[in-house]
Amino acid sequence: MNVTNMVAVANAYTDENFKANQALLFVNEAIGTVNAELKCSLPFIEDVNVEYTALNETWIRQILIPYICYSIKMNDSSINEANMFYRSYELGLQRISDNKRDAIAVEYQGSGFSNAYQIDYVSGLYNTFGIGAPGYAIAEYDPYKFYFEGSYVTYNDIMYVSIKDTTGNLPTNTTYWRVYS
Repeated sequence: MNVTNMVAVANAYTDENFKANQALLFVNEAIGTVNAELKCSLPFIEDVNVEYTALNETWIRQILIPYICYSIKMNDSSINEANMFYRSYELGLQRISDNKRDAIAVEYQGSGFSNAYQIDYVSGLYNTFGIGAPGYAIAEYDPYKFYFEGSYVTYNDIMYVSIKDTTGNLPTNTTYWRVYS
């Protein structure tokens, strides 16, 4: 998929008429975030008509297109719509982070890529691949973040685990969370 195709999809979602050259900056910003978050080196795009092969179409649709949509909607000051697309982008980032070894080709895996944190679902604590595990605090609950079933958060100094996928439901809501013991 090339940027021209990505923007055509984004225009269909946003009911806008952006040109591929206008959205190239948005696409490269999303790629830069993936690189920083995952410690990889996906190449930036220079030509809107060249197929982007560093990510397959699934990940392009999970990350790059939602970010293009978000940026288009921010450009026309449609904040509520922009936030909806940004949440989809964040969910895509979370998914690619969870599946990065399959999603990112070895040639793009940068220094530190293999030292990513992964949840140990038996203990509910974070571990490091390889040698030993550093101390790592479970993140404070964020009402705007999407949490998959099995995600851990702290809230009012209590650790919770999600029992259903959720966004915006406080950890005290027993439909979505339980106290981790």
